Amino acid sequence: MEDGVVHKKGVLIVEDEVLIAAEIEMYLEELGFTVVGHTLSGDLAIDLISESNPDIVLLDISIKGSLNGIEVAQFIRKNHNIPFLFLTSHSDSVTLEKAKLTRPYGYVVKPFNKKDLNDNIQEALLTYERENG
Repeated sequence: MEDGVVHKKGVLIVEDEVLIAAEIEMYLEELGFTVVGHTLSGDLAIDLISESNPDIVLLDISIKGSLNGIEVAQFIRKNHNIPFLFLTSHSDSVTLEKAKLTRPYGYVVKPFNKKDLNDNIQEALLTYERENG
C-alpha cells in the first residue's frame, strides 16, 4: 500500500462462454477486483497477458481456438511470472493430468458461486505471494 491507496488486484478472464464470463466479471467487481480484460480465445489471451499485466489469470481449460487453456497456461509458465487458476467443467482424467503439469494455482469448478471464486482466487494469490516474496 502506497500513500494509503489499496491496489486492487487485476484479473484477466479467458473464457469462451459469454454468460459465464459476464457472471465472473460481475462477481469480481463485487469482490473488489479490477477486470483488466476478457477474451474468448487463447491466441488473444497471450496478447492480453502482455498488454494488461494482470495480477492473476482465470483460464478456461477447454477454450476454443487454436490454443486451448492448457497451452495458454504453458505459455504463462514459460514467459510470465503470473499465477493462474483453471476454470473447468471437464474433469476427465486425461485433461486433468495435462492441466496438472502446468502447475496451476488452483481450479474453479463450474458451476461455481461468488464465494467459491473468491476463496480460490485469494488462496492462489496467497500461495503466489508466499512463493515469490
